[in-house]
Amino acid sequence: SLGLRPTPRADSASARLLQLLPEAPVVTASTLQQILGVSFPAASTALDELRQAGVVTTFKIERRATAYLATEVLDLITVAERQGSLIE
Repeated sequence: SLGLRPTPRADSASARLLQLLPEAPVVTASTLQQILGVSFPAASTALDELRQAGVVTTFKIERRATAYLATEVLDLITVAERQGSLIE
C-alpha cells in the first residue's frame, strides 16, 4: 500500500453520499439511511469512511445521535451568503 485511499465504487453509499453533500451538508446516519435507501450499518459505514478521509466531522446532537458535517461545503455556503449580502 502506498498510503493512497481507495476510490469508492460509483454505486457505493460513500460515493453517493459525496454527491449528496452539497445538497445536505449536515446528516445523521438515520437520515442518510432514508435518503439513500440503505441499511443503517451501510449509512454509518459510509459516514465513517468520509470522516476518516477528513471530508466530514462529527458533532453530538443527542445522547445516541451524531451529526456529520461537511465543513468545507458549509464554509462555501457561508462565503456565498456573505457575497450575496454584499451585492444586495
